[in-house]
Amino acid sequence: MRHCIGLGFALCLVSACAVWPTAPTADGPEIIDEPVAETVDQIEETVEIAAANQKPSLIEREDETYYASAAFPPELQVIAPKLDAELRADAEMQFDKIAGLSKEMATAEPELFRPYGIGFTWEMLGHVEKLVSLKGLYYEDLGGAHPNYGLIGLLYHTETEQEIEVASLFVEPDTAQASLYPLVREGIIQAKIDRLTEYGMTKEEIVSDVDYTFSAEGTWLSIAALAPSADTDRFGGLTVYFSPYEIGPYAEGSYDITIAQADFRDLLKPDVHDLFAGEPLIPVEDDGEEDAA
Repeated sequence: MRHCIGLGFALCLVSACAVWPTAPTADGPEIIDEPVAETVDQIEETVEIAAANQKPSLIEREDETYYASAAFPPELQVIAPKLDAELRADAEMQFDKIAGLSKEMATAEPELFRPYGIGFTWEMLGHVEKLVSLKGLYYEDLGGAHPNYGLIGLLYHTETEQEIEVASLFVEPDTAQASLYPLVREGIIQAKIDRLTEYGMTKEEIVSDVDYTFSAEGTWLSIAALAPSADTDRFGGLTVYFSPYEIGPYAEGSYDITIAQADFRDLLKPDVHDLFAGEPLIPVEDDGEEDAA
């Protein structure tokens, strides 16, 4: 998967127009008496224009009452500019809200108040043909016992310029969710075993806990994303995200459960089969997004 981004995009434009055409003659090609390349000044000007149009990957705000940040994949500005603009606008709107709330609380309870915080991080998981898959992390600190955060997947169609759900890729979404449920359940159980047995929880306790907090129904497939593949320019599966409190206490953290495309490709609509191949790339276990808190 190759994209021209930022300064690289400008250089691609320069290289595309640097060579002038030739006209054939009986004695061979005739060299047209034109410059064969842009001047150095023109190249530098093109690069400067591209750099000026490139939005920062990280936007931040801060004063004595609050701090806020949002991080975006730089390539999103080229691949899906409308989505990039929408995510930035939404972040700025949330910044405005927390700025107003923090100032209000700082005035009402100056002795107890400490700065509020909010943050967003969007990670590019993959771009295959017209589909872009992102993982989003939301962070919020409103002065409670601990900050809160949540995870969400986002799937975007670059031609229609609309967000879509992973479920819409299946012939029968309800049947697909029912078929995926035992696979996701097993993934949760194994992830909890890997994370919690060292703290004294038994497998039986973990299974009981999962069956109490997770069911085949619910909206868990609606916030899934498509996972990258070991095969170039393909998706290797789907990842379901569980934020703190959804299937366990806050201290347990969040979970990313990835299901390989081979386990559900027969349920996909025929026109999206070719978007999937290979084994999914599984994110490294990070003990529940510890760095987010």
